[in-house]
Amino acid sequence: MGPGSLESSAPTLIPRLTASSVALKEGERVWEICPTQPNWPGASQLYLDSTNIVNSIKSWAEVRCRYVGHPRRSHALPTLFVSGLMKTGKSYTLENLVPAVLAQELSQQGPDHPLKGMTVLRLNCLRLDRQGATALLYSLLETMVGWVEGAGVKVKADAWQVATRVRGDAASSRTRTRAGTAILELLQGLETPVLVLMDELQALLQPLNERGEPDLDGVSYIRDVVLRHILVASPDHVLWAVTGSSMASVWTALAAMPVNGVAPILQLRQVDTPSVWPPGLMAALLDDLEVVWGVRPEDVGPLLERAGSSPALFMTMLEFWVMEGKPADVAAFADTFTYHKLYKEAFREWQLGPAHWTDEERGMLLDLTDPVTGAAAWELHILYPGLQRFLKPHLKQTGEERSYLADPTQRQLLRAVLVDNNGKGGARRRQHCWAGLPVPGLTLAKRDWGWLLLHLGQVADYHLLLLGVGVRPPAEDVIPKDAKGVEELKAMLRDLADKVEPKLPEGSSVASRWEALGIFTMVLGSPHNKGRRSWYQREGRDGKLWSHLDYLVFFLRLSRNVVARWEPREGKEMLSSALLALPTLVDMRVPDLSEVVLAGMSQLAAATVAAAAAAAEREDQMDEAVEAGGGGGGGCGSGYDANRRGGGTVAAPAVYGGGRSSTGAGLVNWRTSSSSGASSSWPRTTLGRSGAPSARHTSRLALPPPAPLHYRVTRLAVAARALFRFAM
Repeated sequence: MGPGSLESSAPTLIPRLTASSVALKEGERVWEICPTQPNWPGASQLYLDSTNIVNSIKSWAEVRCRYVGHPRRSHALPTLFVSGLMKTGKSYTLENLVPAVLAQELSQQGPDHPLKGMTVLRLNCLRLDRQGATALLYSLLETMVGWVEGAGVKVKADAWQVATRVRGDAASSRTRTRAGTAILELLQGLETPVLVLMDELQALLQPLNERGEPDLDGVSYIRDVVLRHILVASPDHVLWAVTGSSMASVWTALAAMPVNGVAPILQLRQVDTPSVWPPGLMAALLDDLEVVWGVRPEDVGPLLERAGSSPALFMTMLEFWVMEGKPADVAAFADTFTYHKLYKEAFREWQLGPAHWTDEERGMLLDLTDPVTGAAAWELHILYPGLQRFLKPHLKQTGEERSYLADPTQRQLLRAVLVDNNGKGGARRRQHCWAGLPVPGLTLAKRDWGWLLLHLGQVADYHLLLLGVGVRPPAEDVIPKDAKGVEELKAMLRDLADKVEPKLPEGSSVASRWEALGIFTMVLGSPHNKGRRSWYQREGRDGKLWSHLDYLVFFLRLSRNVVARWEPREGKEMLSSALLALPTLVDMRVPDLSEVVLAGMSQLAAATVAAAAAAAEREDQMDEAVEAGGGGGGGCGSGYDANRRGGGTVAAPAVYGGGRSSTGAGLVNWRTSSSSGASSSWPRTTLGRSGAPSARHTSRLALPPPAPLHYRVTRLAVAARALFRFAM
């Protein structure tokens, strides 16, 4: 075993004992990865394992060691594929954990084992020249030949001769076929056992032509010939472990490879890095902070809040924060990181994969970001089996067995990417402003809560209407009172109302206690609630609203209207106050309250949610039509002036400076976007003028009645306003 072999150079993996204060559940492990020659105090690093990643890699290593050279096999041994969503530690797993586990397995083999003396080739495909498929393959060949020369790896003479001859080709005689053939022959000719750690695999599938566009013919050759051969015909002593970003595009490419007897996608041993870690493992990470980084958890609260339950994201932010000199305004640093790092990386992660999809198919992907309604899993499986295999470990199911992304951070990053791609052909796009980007201080978890609040305000109000309490007349699409999930929803709302009641100011009646609550009067006084305010003065406060449950539902609907229609000129405080009012009243963290609310709505049928959204959209349209026409009243009552004459004890409504801004609201509707022909684009955001309501609402007015499989039409139309305005 030489000094440069895997066994002598790989880090050591050992179990880590945790403090007694750290409570781990069954299956949760903390490992320590220790470098062979530590050059820094505390150089060892933690590896948090909640999904048996270490055991999965061990299983792969055992198979590779046991069946090397086995005569009865019909195809290559499996390639290890480290898969996962963005910022989940894929590259760290590939670079550190895989060598450590494989070296440990090799150390248990006899001295004559064929894989003894293994060396390591580390390939980062982002470092290759990608100006065309030919240049990319020659760049890869050059890298491999240079590695062979530097590492002293043994290669068969004929394969080495071909590789060095092709490497020296004149520019005029270079072809992708010559380079691809030389690469494959070089791999077949390796006599020394090799572990190839390939990172950023997606870059190998992204050669560009002279116009900077994808080299489609070149991509097909690399995918269907070079990469396919690596997966189905690599020698037993050449072990591949790969990962990358833009996983959506990578998995789509893997599924598109020709089968020809062997399905390449079945040649992968998939290991998934989770996007959500349990509290016990996060506590173990925090226990290690002061020793390694010299910081305490209380010093970096905003980083923890924004990282959610992702140790990989937290450690990335922490390292950048430390390298910046530990700026005192940690929240401002975290917001800057979110904008300049997370969002841009999310765009790179997701843009390429669905680039050729129709708007309807992108709408299906957008449905995965909605934990209340979700997407039909069978649609994803039938249309894009590779993408479904990639996403499946990261999905949860609603009560109707529809799927959604489990992690709130990942949901919001994907939503921002899909909604920001506004399309072409005259659609206006605001520079330096991404639809879906939260305002400073509004974390991704709070933003995800905002979407739940939109649903909760609509659905709760809709079912209050069924009981005879509400502003609107009953619509034709009223759902029966015994609809699926309604009882669970009511139970959750009653529980929340019971938690809110002790936090209300003292008063002589239910109405007086709510009216003494500052945030209640603030949202009631918003210009977005003119109709609601008028109804409250006429009928609500002295008649139809009599219990704390009634007032809670009414308050949720008021908050929904503020969040959905908020304008930047109103100030960030208004938006944040409306979003965080309920978490403050029930004294719960936003992620914890989100789980409670999601559980309470999880059994609702998609048709029920769609009907509530459609009813809310109709009211929005009436309110906006009145405002656009210059009327003084709300769409559901006698208007703002009538409220001022009502003679009640409600505090005077706040003044926010007039009507809506002239740019109007964003509108996303995949059904009305151009999705035919080669110019099919992302869902568009159309900016209208408040003085031209017919042009502004043309596509929305034509929406069909909601149905279980098409609920997202109305939802996208309603939600786009909030997404667009959150970006201001």
